[in-house]
Formats: sequence, C-alpha cells, structure tokens
Amino acid sequence: MQAMEISKTDLLTPHPFEEIRFTTRDGLRLYGRRYRASLEAGRRPVLCLAGLTRNSRDFRVMAEALASHPHNPRDVYTLDARGRGMSEYDTDWRNYAVPVEMLDAIDFMTRCELSDVAVVGTSRGGLVAMVMAAAQPSTIGAVVLNGAKIGKGCLIGANALVTEGMEVPDGSMVLGSPAKIRKQLTAEQQLGLMHNADHYIGNAARFCSDLQEQA
Repeated sequence: MQAMEISKTDLLTPHPFEEIRFTTRDGLRLYGRRYRASLEAGRRPVLCLAGLTRNSRDFRVMAEALASHPHNPRDVYTLDARGRGMSEYDTDWRNYAVPVEMLDAIDFMTRCELSDVAVVGTSRGGLVAMVMAAAQPSTIGAVVLNGAKIGKGCLIGANALVTEGMEVPDGSMVLGSPAKIRKQLTAEQQLGLMHNADHYIGNAARFCSDLQEQA
C-alpha cells in the first residue's frame, strides 16, 4: 500500500457502509461491513480484524477516511469475529481459536469475492492475519505494520505496544507498553518459537480438513 495523507476534514466526513451477513463453513452467522470506495481507483481493498473483545466498530473512523480519500479511495471491509459485535455466538468454546477465526475471515473474503487484500489486525486480529499469511498466503497482498522492523526469531509479548519506527534485532524478547527489548533469546528458545508457529499452521490445516469432511 502506498502511504497517504488523511486530513481532519476526511476524518469528520461520515461515509455510508453496507452490512454483510454470511454463513461460515460450520454454519455460524457472522456480521461484517463494507465501506465502498467513493470512486473506482483500482486500489487494493483493506480487511480489518479486531482484537479479542473488540469488534468492527473500532475501525469506523479509519474505514471512512480510507474509503472517502479524495485521491486514493479504496474499499474497506470489517468483520465481527464469532461471538463478538453483531456476529452469532458459538456454543462450543473450543471454536474460539485463532485457526477457526482465520477460516472465518477466509469465508468472509470468499463471500465478498476478495483476494490480494491488505489486512489490518489489532491484537488478536493481528495474530489471525499472521496465521493467514502463513497458511493461506495467496489470500493476502499485504499485512499492515506501524513502521516497525521486527527481526527474525523474536518474541513480542502480549499487550506489548510496539511504537512506530521501532527496530528490533534478531532473537529479541520484547515486552511492555511502550515495548522495550528485555533480553536476547537463546537459539533453543528461538527454535521453540518456530515450532509453536508450525503448530498454529498445522492446527489451521486440520480444522479446515475436519470442517470440509463434515460439510
């Protein structure tokens, strides 16, 4: 995505949205929104995924500004994860898992005929975006970060606030708000992180296979 300037006027201008209701592959009814670009500019669409206890309304101001940008407007889609916002609750607590929510996002993209999207994920939404990028890379064109550069083999702690422009060397543990480098991880610890990532990807593939067999 190219950088763009957004004026205060853009932020104050309301922009209409379309409500989207769809059924996931396991039968749950979820809710999303589309903020349609004010004119056809051929820009990559944006998919917004909220945090653990949040919903798509978190992105309203940003979505309105991007969709109504005077020079480079683009479609913006937001999704309420299962059990949040206006989406249906899942009675099985085991389905409140990142791999399942990744499949929900993919179902939403299929419903909206989306591909090559730029994903903006906050907190848990960011985890879903990263798992999707690893498990289904063809669905994503970009994942938005706030100008930070994270080295290989790093561990970023939950609730860590990685500030704009922060550079984290390879193999660092980062904690706190604002985030600070606490220590260097051993080679064994870094390998363990890779195994955990492989575990997430494997779970996503198994969930997908199980749901397809049940369909």
